[in-house]
Amino acid sequence: MTSGSGKLPKAKGRYVASEASLDLAEELAHRAGIPFDRAEAAALSRHLYETCFAAIVDALGFDPDAVAFSPEVFGLTTTFITADPEGGAPGGRILFDETFDLWLFALSHYSTIAAFVPIDDAGFLSLLDKMKRGLLLLARPTTRPRVLEDLRPELKTHHECLNLSGGLARALVVFVLCHEIAHGRLGHLDQREGPEIELEADREAARMFLSIVAQGDALRQSPIYIDRKLAGVPVILPRWLALVEQRMKALTGRPANHTAHPDPDRRAEATAVLLRPRMGETATVLLDALESGIDDFRRAMAAGY
Repeated sequence: MTSGSGKLPKAKGRYVASEASLDLAEELAHRAGIPFDRAEAAALSRHLYETCFAAIVDALGFDPDAVAFSPEVFGLTTTFITADPEGGAPGGRILFDETFDLWLFALSHYSTIAAFVPIDDAGFLSLLDKMKRGLLLLARPTTRPRVLEDLRPELKTHHECLNLSGGLARALVVFVLCHEIAHGRLGHLDQREGPEIELEADREAARMFLSIVAQGDALRQSPIYIDRKLAGVPVILPRWLALVEQRMKALTGRPANHTAHPDPDRRAEATAVLLRPRMGETATVLLDALESGIDDFRRAMAAGY
């Protein structure tokens, strides 16, 4: 998303790992049989997004000084690029709200459960309620505490899903940042917002994303490593945006305005056209399953649940 004003919203600080969140991470790592370094995790939480962004720029061979990056809590649950008000970055400044990462992770975990875990009707409806609240975090960042409250028991109950849901969320962070980098490189900061420039940025971001996926083991120790089986996950993001629009219409009675952004389903199909021919069998099966789980949410919401 672009913003041509060059004015930055007021940052409200940063989220860092609390003792409670480190306790949960350590418990989940123990259940999954994964080594956990508490001190390292706490230190990484202070500069995780900067590290990821620098790794993306390096992997793509871009000039690290061409675009600036500000990960903060802005109270927006979004990511966008604007002209750098300090004038030092010709490719703009990307603002990444850390609450947006929670939105991506919560929806990744719920979608993974819906796609791969056998659950009864009561379990699905409970998951659907949490999914609906998670969707609205995009529009209501003050609901973050409730979303975290919803998410914690699902992490413990379905910790076996974390390898996939965590990888899915990380891959989507990479794609979203590639999308914003693409806006700057394509000169969109000087253009009026509209669906076509968003689709153009999606196409360029998909190419960047596939380039990172293709580097495979060379990035295995990097925070942006993406397994090839996740090559199709950028398609999932607009599927969630369609659910957000569906939920907001149910609450307000107003349809979404697509003046600045394309219809999410159109966006998903356009991205799928680029990615599916380059996906292996496992990636195709995984994407199909995730889309099927999201369709279950969509149908249930349409039926009034």
